[in-house]
Amino acid sequence: MTDDPHIQRLLDRAFARIDHNDLLGAFDILHELLTLDPDVGEAHALLALCLIDMHSLGSARAEAETALNLDSDSAFAHQAMGSVSLVEGKLEAAEAHFEQARALEPANATHYESLANLDALRERPYRHWLDQAIALAPEDASILAAISKERFLAGDLVEARRYADNALASDPEHGDALLAKARVLLHAGDIDDARVHVVAALHADAMDTDALHLLVAVRARKNPALGMWMRWSLWTETMSRGKRIAWLVGLLVGSRFLAQLFSDLGLPRLSGFVQTAWLAFVAYSWIGPEVFRRLLARELADVQLDDTY
Repeated sequence: MTDDPHIQRLLDRAFARIDHNDLLGAFDILHELLTLDPDVGEAHALLALCLIDMHSLGSARAEAETALNLDSDSAFAHQAMGSVSLVEGKLEAAEAHFEQARALEPANATHYESLANLDALRERPYRHWLDQAIALAPEDASILAAISKERFLAGDLVEARRYADNALASDPEHGDALLAKARVLLHAGDIDDARVHVVAALHADAMDTDALHLLVAVRARKNPALGMWMRWSLWTETMSRGKRIAWLVGLLVGSRFLAQLFSDLGLPRLSGFVQTAWLAFVAYSWIGPEVFRRLLARELADVQLDDTY
């Protein structure tokens, strides 16, 4: 907290913008705040979390480091640095910062939820962290949605649905809550209703990876051919630039090898087919992501939850 009421109002407005999934709005407010007072550690930490969601990890790390330099005993600064480390794949560093945040604020459910996310990523049991989190914040939509997903993966579909419903009752527009309900609906075969929930979540974040994968799963249930195409498009759309280049180089080398092999074996038609397939793939790699984005835009255009939901 800050003693300056104007700075505190700006900070509160930034948190409110994030609660409404307006990252750019929060970014602008935080930029204004830090122009007025660059030594507000909480603002740097919050900006780091915004930058993670904006896929600017270098800047996120710089802001989290600034927050820690300003106040090394700030649980929020450790939470921000732990989140940056988690996204970077530095799991031991993430654990250290999350544990430090928990030690500083043992009654803050967010830190337990973060440790649950970390152990889920490491494929370790994590229900105990979620149980502690929900005990501290029984109406937190994010935690309720996380428990729903954990129960779903454990095969407890009744509990998964119950927690998803509770999450939506707490916050009907919460992205993870919408996805939690979509997950159980899709499993139950209610494909149309599942799609409504997925698309509602995508309205909040059009590039949410979990939401996109669920949308592909819904499409695959309705149209296997289109679902397969979307799965490939999503994979190429969300992979890193380096990984995409590595795949292209590997496929280029493989196609050249096969074309030469077939040519040496006296099979010119097969050699020509391989070369044509490679050229077609290269063309698709240019237009596929754009086609996928347009298809996604159409999906987002025609679905709206009932006002009385």
